[in-house]
Amino acid sequence: MKRAFSIVLALALVMTGMVVSAAPVGAVTPGTVSVWHAACDNVAGQNMTYRITFHNNELLVANEYIDVAFPAGTGIAHLLAANVTVFLMVPATGLYTEVVPITGIILGPTRTVRVLLGAPIEKSRMVRVWIAGVTNPKSCDYFLQVGTSNTSPQDSGTYTIFTAKVTLTPGKNLISLPAYPADTSIEVVLATLFVEVGEIQSDGKPFSFSVWYWDSWEQEWVIYASDTSFNDLTTMEAGKAYWIKVSHSIVFKFKGDPYPKSQGPPQKWCYPPSWSMIGPAIQTVAVNASYYLRHAMLPWPSQNTYAVNTILAFSPGTQQFINTSWNPGQANDPAWMGVYPAPVWPAKADYELVQMRGYFMSFLGEACIVPPIG
Repeated sequence: MKRAFSIVLALALVMTGMVVSAAPVGAVTPGTVSVWHAACDNVAGQNMTYRITFHNNELLVANEYIDVAFPAGTGIAHLLAANVTVFLMVPATGLYTEVVPITGIILGPTRTVRVLLGAPIEKSRMVRVWIAGVTNPKSCDYFLQVGTSNTSPQDSGTYTIFTAKVTLTPGKNLISLPAYPADTSIEVVLATLFVEVGEIQSDGKPFSFSVWYWDSWEQEWVIYASDTSFNDLTTMEAGKAYWIKVSHSIVFKFKGDPYPKSQGPPQKWCYPPSWSMIGPAIQTVAVNASYYLRHAMLPWPSQNTYAVNTILAFSPGTQQFINTSWNPGQANDPAWMGVYPAPVWPAKADYELVQMRGYFMSFLGEACIVPPIG
């Protein structure tokens, strides 16, 4: 895969006049390219400053360049020269404090940022390129490539982009997973919380948490508690909502696939006539409930009637439920879809389901949710 990426990049640069010529000794020493970023910024769709370091093994003179090729899905079209800074390590201090002037940047066709140098970079110097405001691709493990005027691109080490960042406030939080974890075990999904258990916080008290899920088919709570008093809940999955009660504020990052990697049928979750805990498994910021619940209909002769008649949200700030504006019309009547907040009752109105939030939904009859793929 990496070899194919290198070939595609080289061909694209040649076809656009940005020729990267091969050299017996490359300016970028293989195996030295690394990517660093602020720990809170590596989330899909978020702007991030990439700090890319490599060892320069060949003299680069003024008017030559450094190429940084980002993986597919990365957003760079909005970048300006002001977004890019080139530093050299000062050997005496080990710090990247020597700034190399640049004359501009060129954005290539394969997510490539070409940095035009305004001064030489000597052989055997460590170089760091800061590129601010790059829009992250979707959640996955990635590598990028760095090349120069006289070397082919070299791969970086891998770095991770997470699906979402979830902030939990003290007390109860009603959350959901917006993507499908490769490993659904609760210890993996909530790894950050598990590491913190028992650690003394600023108020002198230890961190603790519990997770609750209402099994509407069995009509019982399934619970995990960090004090080991409950351990029935062993997995966390997309499509479901969970209460997470924490003793102190904490942030955890979650990584998952937009849709399960399978050639089988679409995902489908079925629910009885009862309250159920639902989380929108979506890659967008929000989705209309009329669209997300489009398959959850009552049986004939009410096949155009939504099975869900009430949606409750939850405010972690007030620790109270919120009765949403969801008041569905018929599935074959588009006039009310996308209309919110609710007009005067009993006018029909839609509601936006927000990524990473959880909801309690009341089902009038047994029905199934088939979430959107995109």
